[in-house]
Amino acid sequence: MKNASAATLSILAAGEFVVAELYQIVPKLGTSTYYFTNCDIPLSAAIYPSSTLNTYLTGLVIQREDLRQKVGVDATDMQLTVSPQWDSPGGPPTIGGYSFLQACRLGILDSAQVTMSKLYMLPPAPGAQIDTSPKAVQWFQGVVGSIEVGRLSAKITASSNLSLMGVQMPRSLFQVGCAHQVYDPGCTLSAATFTVAGTVGSTVFSGANFQTNLTAADNYYDLGVITFTSGVLNHITASIKTFKHTNGTIQLFTPLPSTPSTGDTFNIYPGCDHQLSTCISKFSNKAHFKGEPFIPVPETMIDGGTSNPPVQAPGYQAGQIIGNAIAATT
Repeated sequence: MKNASAATLSILAAGEFVVAELYQIVPKLGTSTYYFTNCDIPLSAAIYPSSTLNTYLTGLVIQREDLRQKVGVDATDMQLTVSPQWDSPGGPPTIGGYSFLQACRLGILDSAQVTMSKLYMLPPAPGAQIDTSPKAVQWFQGVVGSIEVGRLSAKITASSNLSLMGVQMPRSLFQVGCAHQVYDPGCTLSAATFTVAGTVGSTVFSGANFQTNLTAADNYYDLGVITFTSGVLNHITASIKTFKHTNGTIQLFTPLPSTPSTGDTFNIYPGCDHQLSTCISKFSNKAHFKGEPFIPVPETMIDGGTSNPPVQAPGYQAGQIIGNAIAATT
């Protein structure tokens, strides 16, 4: 059902009107909103029931294919062919400081929100201004999917927001491990807080295995990052596979381009295996752990009537029956 003002309904009932299409584009990145119309002149109009006036600019030739709509929740697509109007007064409009076609090539319009509305107006008298007070009727709202950019135009396909109902999974899946990446905004920790300085020890086994002066517990720096600050490897960064307390031995995932020398300095910080125990013991960051280690897997049958069921470890994947044999019979 589409909402329209009383003035619009009256115009439609009269059967004589002119119609203009209004396009509102909101890129996924950035805070600017862009307004365009397929009319020959800019229009200042509001979309019913809002009273906020926006100026819809010319400068783009917008051709739209037929838009099929029907009662129900079927998702529809809107296909547009957009061509910059090079002879437009002041030049064709820009998106994010780029020409429209260049913005399409750079991906600025990828996943942008697009709203198309129809503005029904009475035919103006010769020399009179167009009356946009009836307000526009929102006709389509969706997300830009595919964009094909040519030399003179871009073909844009936008999918209705109803298409999101076809997604068969939540934004964040239930899982044993934490969904955050260590030190990302959701994790809230800072790598600088955990960074320490160290030196290469007296024994270098290879470019991927060497001793250090570090004395942390076994596996503390596993999955972490080491950056050399002196020697032939100055500014070289590598990922750590394992760390052992004995002699501070570090093993990297891949060999370094050169073998480090005894006394070379480096900075190092630990990584995370996304487990709750690691989040608690290593980082003391349980409040920001984003995992569900205690949710039973679908293969596990739970007997809620058993008074003392066996305890399962977080993330247990055995798929066994919990409880007494009678209550668990299916």
